[in-house]
Amino acid sequence: MKITIKRNTKMSTKMNNINRKKGRKRLVERMVVIFACAVMVAGMTVGVCNLDSFAAEPKVMLSDYTLNPSEIKPGDAFSLAITLQNTADKKVKNMKVSVLSEDGSILPNGGAGTAYLKEIAATKTAEFTFDMKAVPGLLEKSYKLTVKTEYEDVNGASYAVEDTIYIPITLVTRISVTEVMVASDVKIGDDAEITAVVNNLGDTTVRNVTAYIDGKSIDAQSIYIGNIDPGKNGTIDLLTHTKAVAIDDSDAKATLRIVYEDSLGNAYESKQELHVYVDSTSFENLEVVKESKDSQVNKTLIVVILIVVATVVLLILMIRKHRKKKMLLEDF
Repeated sequence: MKITIKRNTKMSTKMNNINRKKGRKRLVERMVVIFACAVMVAGMTVGVCNLDSFAAEPKVMLSDYTLNPSEIKPGDAFSLAITLQNTADKKVKNMKVSVLSEDGSILPNGGAGTAYLKEIAATKTAEFTFDMKAVPGLLEKSYKLTVKTEYEDVNGASYAVEDTIYIPITLVTRISVTEVMVASDVKIGDDAEITAVVNNLGDTTVRNVTAYIDGKSIDAQSIYIGNIDPGKNGTIDLLTHTKAVAIDDSDAKATLRIVYEDSLGNAYESKQELHVYVDSTSFENLEVVKESKDSQVNKTLIVVILIVVATVVLLILMIRKHRKKKMLLEDF
């Protein structure tokens, strides 16, 4: 018996179409899953990289700076040398350094106040020098200067850091000594008066002004004047004692020294030569000096005599005590 099976062509085609659609859907789903996994892996990789970058974040810092000259006055030009250090264990690159003053008190002396460096190796330093200028008319104080550093790490991530330094500005310190007057017709043994005026010609207060006088024919003396404001003056009034005859310029030579300080404590000195002529023609003054010397000699002699007498008395007492002790021992 022969059995014949007839296939339904339309049904078979329909089933094939369904299977194809299911296959495409599975393929799309697989691709979506693969893409999602790829995205997740990429995200995790980026995250790990970011964490690694954060953990090893480069840090460039200002480690030192110098000024030349060290003392800067309003209107002066100077050079600023700064040293930057890469404290990270990776190099940094494309470094841009800018120096600026927010209030405009310190300006670049030519140029834009910026510098560029290709890279700094790990833990190494680099030095930059900028030509700067202090604006005229500044007050005597320290002025803020900002050093801005921009750079990249090895992955191209950008960083920026700011450091602050302070530039001390000092004003001109200058004095003059005028109206110097020396007592004339003085004899040996007299007191000689010396007067003068100290004028502050600078822009700042001169402090701890002290005057000193010394010479061959006079005793050394000093007088404290104190502080003198700009445009003001102080008076010197020294009283010294004559000690030797000074007829000619060589013996009469004396030095008037003015010592003072600026606001930072730096010491200055001004010297002026003068002459104090001391005569010996007065018999009375010679007698005064002679009596003074004789009095000193007599006092010294009296002290020596007293010491000798005391020593002799002490020896006599010791001898008597020794003899008495010896006699007591013999009687015993």
